[in-house]
Amino acid sequence: MAQVEVSIFIGAPREAVYEAVRDYRARVRWDPTVGAVRHIRGPVQMEPGTEVFIEYKKRAGMDIVLTALEAPARIEFHMVRGPFVFRKLMGEWRFATHPGQQTRVSLRYMFEGRFGLLNHLANGFLERKLRAELGA
Repeated sequence: MAQVEVSIFIGAPREAVYEAVRDYRARVRWDPTVGAVRHIRGPVQMEPGTEVFIEYKKRAGMDIVLTALEAPARIEFHMVRGPFVFRKLMGEWRFATHPGQQTRVSLRYMFEGRFGLLNHLANGFLERKLRAELGA
């Protein structure tokens, strides 16, 4: 399975950053790539089992389900339905405290493409997109 990880530093306490990422309804306010987020099923407050559809502005959307939360350190999810190029896609947000009220936010995607040898190209493309989206 291919893996891509990007990290950025945010000038806010870890707990506040964790809660902002966990609140998918507010994601359209802080993520310029997201056009809309729609609740599909499960708890309305983001908990394991919550499924949401994320509509991106410049590419296909995807249904994801939250699989694990460890406040305020980690949020894990996997794709239920999404772009055909992915056979599987899982992700993890991690939050680490750094000096001076800084939080290191890391987003890691693990994925398996449908096109064998093209996975290497998809890996590079996805890494560039993630870096651009996170401003890294």
